[in-house]
Amino acid sequence: MSDIIVSEVTKSFGREILHSLSFTVKSGDFVSITGESGSGKSTL
Repeated sequence: MSDIIVSEVTKSFGREILHSLSFTVKSGDFVSITGESGSGKSTL
């Protein structure tokens, strides 16, 4: 399997939702995305 690499992702919908987001998920790792409503979870 491969790693998932996210590098310097920025996204705006009238206001900035994601700003320079970077992370790596190693093969075999589990990740949970949590946060308040409107914080960019679905966008990611």
